[in-house]
Amino acid sequence: MDSQFLHQRRWRLATSRLGFALVTLVVALLLEDYDHHGTISWAGLLDVQNTAPLVWLLEAVLFGWVVAGFFSSHPIAEAQARYMGERLQSAIETLDDGFVIYDKNDRLVICNERYREIYSASAPAIVPGNTFVNILRYGIDHGQYVDAIGREEEWLAKRLLQHRRSDLNVEQQLEDGRWLRIAERETPNGEWVGFRVDISEQKAVQEELQKAKDKAEAASEAKSRFLSQMNHELRSPLNSIVGFAQALNDPAQRVNEDEELRYAGNILDAASHLEMVINDILDLSKIEQGKLVLEELDFDLSSLVYRALDMYEVRAKDKGLDFVLDMNTSSVWLKGDPVRIRQVLFNLIDNAIKFTSSGQVILQVDVLDLERSPVAVKFAVKDTGIGIHTEHIQNIFAPFSQADASINRRFGGTGLGLTISSELVQAMGGELLVKSEENKGSEFSFTVELPLGRPKSVSSDEASLPSMNVLVVDDIASNLTVARLLLEAEGHTVVGVDSAEKALEKMHEAAFDLLLVDLHMPVMNGIELTAAIRALDDPEKAKVMLMILSADTQSEQKEAAKAAGADAYLPKPFNVIGLRNNLITLMTRRALGR
Repeated sequence: MDSQFLHQRRWRLATSRLGFALVTLVVALLLEDYDHHGTISWAGLLDVQNTAPLVWLLEAVLFGWVVAGFFSSHPIAEAQARYMGERLQSAIETLDDGFVIYDKNDRLVICNERYREIYSASAPAIVPGNTFVNILRYGIDHGQYVDAIGREEEWLAKRLLQHRRSDLNVEQQLEDGRWLRIAERETPNGEWVGFRVDISEQKAVQEELQKAKDKAEAASEAKSRFLSQMNHELRSPLNSIVGFAQALNDPAQRVNEDEELRYAGNILDAASHLEMVINDILDLSKIEQGKLVLEELDFDLSSLVYRALDMYEVRAKDKGLDFVLDMNTSSVWLKGDPVRIRQVLFNLIDNAIKFTSSGQVILQVDVLDLERSPVAVKFAVKDTGIGIHTEHIQNIFAPFSQADASINRRFGGTGLGLTISSELVQAMGGELLVKSEENKGSEFSFTVELPLGRPKSVSSDEASLPSMNVLVVDDIASNLTVARLLLEAEGHTVVGVDSAEKALEKMHEAAFDLLLVDLHMPVMNGIELTAAIRALDDPEKAKVMLMILSADTQSEQKEAAKAAGADAYLPKPFNVIGLRNNLITLMTRRALGR
């Protein structure tokens, strides 16, 4: 409470006492006059000579009482002011937010401890009576305000201008990274009441939401670029396939035998590229859905590595590159998924050759410890190519992204190879690492731990198959033709039918060594046909080797086919090597009674 208020209270108390004293004195005088004259008159009040000493004594006492009342009101009022001040301080200390009051001259009147905690660097200056500008300057000098660093006077002028507004709402960042919302209001008597609310958590959530939004927008943009690139990657080989096929099929365009072979080779190359693109997309889909399943097969590590060497040695030589194998063991049998390991190596070697114009590509394979199982095997592919800029390394494993969009235009490709390779390595319990320096080369490496496997006497590639009677079931005529051509070239006898019903009729008429059944057919699909064959009365025919063929690579379909009794599930388009490998595995299992 201010001094003017206390002064007014003293005067009100003194005035009330004076009024009471005057009334008492008048009554006393009237009574005294009655005692002397037997009557009451106002003239007797003025007769000072006849006033008794008792009245004079009463007058003196009343006068002292009035004067004492005036001076005694001061401590009473101060006690009341202290009580009210303590109540106010107690009330504002219960607030979770900072609270402050400045008077009309911008001097600090009162604040709570939370206010001092928020402005801890300025706390020594936050004392009653100090001005707002002095407190701000002290905070600036002690690094309290992040935004003020390097532009102190400009920041101070702006903050004072904000402070003089009657309805301020701003956000402020402190030196420790916290964020405040400042709300200030002017009272009717010209004072300023302010709140300081810590909004650091809200800001953190806001920033996370913004990052998520930016990430989603970046992913959307990357997907758009990816779809555009996929359009190119799919249409380019299709264009080659259609173009060369039309040339071969056009009777007006006569080509010699050598040109026919070249056209056919171009069609085969384009089809292989198209299959690779589709497989990449399907693999990525499996990975994103968490449906990637790894096989557990025995394989010879050296055979896997030398196949990769054979696959790319000619291509590297055509570019004038040295393709070097550095392997510290001659042979070791392991158990794992050789197809996926080979896929990762092929991706890494393919990239190394693609992005290297001179120098060498090194495939390094180190078996770290053969004395224990599982065995740790480190694979590394090194090149002397264009390398990767430091700021792009973190993006190379992201789906739908490439280190540099211009690289795609220069070298082609879907940009999915490293994404898929990284996910495959993680699924195998490792991590795909990269070291690179721009214009000097790159090194991609990963380490996986695999249990020791059981050696096989004959590899799938070296084994030969006996001639077999094969029944192919597919409702698309061109697929039957392709299967017949491939299988007859391997020495097998082929019968083709276009429905499951006809296949059951053929099974009753003749015996077959192998059935290749399309999954998606009208009326009765491949899984239903498989179940029907396994239920045949003839036990020999019921246990015929049967493989499902389908472009649908979802794990649910594979499980359904297996449950119906299928021996294997081959993706379309199938090739002779894949068919041969599966047949050898299947025949070996049957021979061993598995």
